[in-house]
Amino acid sequence: MVRWIIITGSSISQGSIEGGYKANGRPLFLARAQIEGVMTPGKCGYHLPGAHIPYRSEERIVEEYNVLITSKTPGYFDWQSGSFGNVPSHAFRMDDGIYVVRAFYRGGLVPGKVDSCRSAYISYGGEEIRIQNYDVFCEIKLG
Repeated sequence: MVRWIIITGSSISQGSIEGGYKANGRPLFLARAQIEGVMTPGKCGYHLPGAHIPYRSEERIVEEYNVLITSKTPGYFDWQSGSFGNVPSHAFRMDDGIYVVRAFYRGGLVPGKVDSCRSAYISYGGEEIRIQNYDVFCEIKLG
């Protein structure tokens, strides 16, 4: 089972889902924050001052945000391939048709989003980067 909890700064909670890593190997976790009324996924880490959210051509940094945690039940979620805005039917859906994704970029594996416009984005270096090929966070039903 997975759920979102509220945190601030770089206080990553135990059980947070690691969604990727920086080129130097530092882990990145699945985060979301409210931007202009929409809960939008992005990344967070022990080394980052808050959640880094791709939004309207920028990397927005949000001090108070949610991180996705799990009870570590094996088989509950998995990453599956997506491209050009497409997501599997069992993708983990958020508000307004937004999905959690991750993509390889500049030596790292960076969490981000597929939005209602069916485009995938990550944040990197202060910018929102459009991505064509990515992995989608999916719910897997047991039994």
